[in-house]
Amino acid sequence: MTDIETRAGLVRLVRERFGPMTRFLGPLYAGQLKIGAPEGPLWVGQGPVWIWGASRKVSEDAPLVDEDVASALAADSLVRNLLVSCSDLLTKLVKHLDLIEATDGCSSALLRYYLENPDANVVDGIALSTILGHSQTQTLQ
Repeated sequence: MTDIETRAGLVRLVRERFGPMTRFLGPLYAGQLKIGAPEGPLWVGQGPVWIWGASRKVSEDAPLVDEDVASALAADSLVRNLLVSCSDLLTKLVKHLDLIEATDGCSSALLRYYLENPDANVVDGIALSTILGHSQTQTLQ
């Protein structure tokens, strides 16, 4: 394996690990990327490619693959930027969870709001089942 292949493998792992979070948090900021003359923000999304803000400015609108990102940014830098990007969004999710748990007996109405309202960040199915299971357990006791 060459150095770029090794680095691209790490970048792929970073993208794959953070990608599922974008399902509910939206694209996550991964850093500033400069390839040649254009420079722009880089995000990880749900797909197998990276979202690059500068790609709109270039005539060639090809998505970036892991090798492109690995040649310009280190994996540890990507992880740091993605974690920082996630922190505010995760704080919002915790606030939503607190609101859902704070409702006595009518959590389904509030939960429905968070599931249907596109402005509300929604927790994933695992967390929702945990909340619902927790509520049902309290009701049964």
